[in-house]
Amino acid sequence: MDPFIDMILHVSPFIGLLQLFNRLPLTKLLYKMVSSQKGLKTWLETVDIVAQKAEKREKMGNDRPDFMTLIWAENDDRESWTRDKIINFAQLLFFAGSETSATTLSVVIFHLLTTPHAYKRLADDLRSIEHDEEITVSRLASMEYLTACIDEGMRMRPVVAAVIPRVGPPGGGMVDGCYIPEGTTVGVPQWATHHMDSNFSEPASSLPERWLKCSTEDPRFTADQKGACQPFSKGPRNCLGKGFAYGMMRIFLAKLIWHFDLELKPEDRDWDVKPGFTSVVFWAKPKMHVKLTPVKR
Repeated sequence: MDPFIDMILHVSPFIGLLQLFNRLPLTKLLYKMVSSQKGLKTWLETVDIVAQKAEKREKMGNDRPDFMTLIWAENDDRESWTRDKIINFAQLLFFAGSETSATTLSVVIFHLLTTPHAYKRLADDLRSIEHDEEITVSRLASMEYLTACIDEGMRMRPVVAAVIPRVGPPGGGMVDGCYIPEGTTVGVPQWATHHMDSNFSEPASSLPERWLKCSTEDPRFTADQKGACQPFSKGPRNCLGKGFAYGMMRIFLAKLIWHFDLELKPEDRDWDVKPGFTSVVFWAKPKMHVKLTPVKR
């Protein structure tokens, strides 16, 4: 495993516990006394890895465009981007866009390989593309079933397992008919929301068809509350990298399935319920073994 990904999974419990213990003064004090040194050490190691990666990229020169190229193109005040600011930005990108997408792709592949009709339909769609170089972000964006498979994977296992908190506004506010006092922390548990049969038909089954436009004509899905699935959050805190994440995941899945036949090893058919699948903020996943066979054309 990449050292940075391993570090993310180790620092994840620290972040989650910090959120929990910060709720009450006594537990906040106890947590700082017992655990903060280890958590801080892990966090600093994570920052150091990001700094090393940023410095390595800087030494490569400017011949290859990257995220900073795009940011500087829209920002006249390039001098304000100090080394520390660049490292902090890189750290955000690593945390938000690495393990999150990797988990989603793993979940999507698992459910495709345990749902034969879905895998066949997606493979047929993707392999209708004649040449590898025709697999582009713009073309894949119009392939509805590919996006449906990704959406269903994110519904089955939302990548951020923790509740994303919001705070009651000044003077309090109403949420679904309930008064929320000022300063009260609230949130929506995505896993529970995605698996309520009042929101989704057959919630424990992976059915990408529910996300197709024609699903409104399928009696199984007419009552589905698709708006209840918000893996990228919603509103002003909606993930800024949503479009990039979709593009990256579409390209990865399309290239993989266009080039290879995939087969899940028998011992991993229960991968999604194995003991190694645990989480506080991000998911720690057990290994999943998939056999790849080059497609014959």
